[in-house]
Amino acid sequence: MRPGLAALALLMALPHPALAWTLARFPAEPVPFLRLSAEGGAFLCDEGSGRVELWLERGASAHEPGAALNVTLATGGFSRSVPAQVVRDADFDGIRAALPADDPLWSVLPDAPALAVTVPGLARWTLPLTDFAAPGDAFLTGCRS
Repeated sequence: MRPGLAALALLMALPHPALAWTLARFPAEPVPFLRLSAEGGAFLCDEGSGRVELWLERGASAHEPGAALNVTLATGGFSRSVPAQVVRDADFDGIRAALPADDPLWSVLPDAPALAVTVPGLARWTLPLTDFAAPGDAFLTGCRS
């Protein structure tokens, strides 16, 4: 993903309607990138890349910056463990993970009320999926094409 950590922090700091997912397209060279975000999280991809990065703002104080770990993402009867990394600096404190844009996780999110996130050593928390369906579909279409 091309945006640097400071740029990502700025992008995530831009105002978002509470609990609503919004889609934005940012011009960049050689290809634009997309950001689907809501309070507490963002999904980013280079258009057409087929890869999505998950940036989850959640202090991971139980882990050192740069630590590799597995994060469990679950909703309803679906659960997926994904490799992730702790990112902590002055601009961002959270978890970064990557998934293919055709991962089965994406097909269950539009109908789910929330995404439960479990990080080893931390309490489980939920990322509401209010208003996810329409911008999520547009985001994934852009990431895949």
